[in-house]
Amino acid sequence: MKVLLIHGLSRTPFSLLTLERRLQQAGWATEHFGYAAVLESYDRIVERLRTRLQAISDQSP
Repeated sequence: MKVLLIHGLSRTPFSLLTLERRLQQAGWATEHFGYAAVLESYDRIVERLRTRLQAISDQSP
């Protein structure tokens, strides 16, 4: 199973590095989804997230 880590508003994927490391130590596969709300529209972020989730889903056995 894979965990997709999504940071909060005004944060970056770096804010989740400790959580990512602990999840990996527990045996979880992790990926990050980064976005910059100041540079992208909400609709564009949602579409990229939807595409990413679909790609992860397609990879599952």
